[in-house]
Amino acid sequence: MLDADLVSVLACPYDGAALTYATHTRLLTCQQCRGEFEVRQRIPVLVPELARQSAGNSHPRTTSSRATPDLPEAGG
Repeated sequence: MLDADLVSVLACPYDGAALTYATHTRLLTCQQCRGEFEVRQRIPVLVPELARQSAGNSHPRTTSSRATPDLPEAGG
C-alpha cells in the first residue's frame, strides 16, 4: 500500500499528469495517457520503458506485456 500523500505528489514520467493507485493490482495509473506503473516493495517503478499499456492508453511507448525489473516481490 502506498501513502496517499506520496501518491499525491507523483506524476507520470510521460506527460506529468496525476497518478492514481489501485491497491488490488498494485499499479499506478496515469489519468491522462492511461500508462500503468508497478509498485514493488512500496516503491513506485516510474521507468517509462517498464510501463504497461492499459485500455485506452494513448501513449505509444508503453508495452502491452508486463515488463518488470528483476526485483523481489513484496514480502510482508
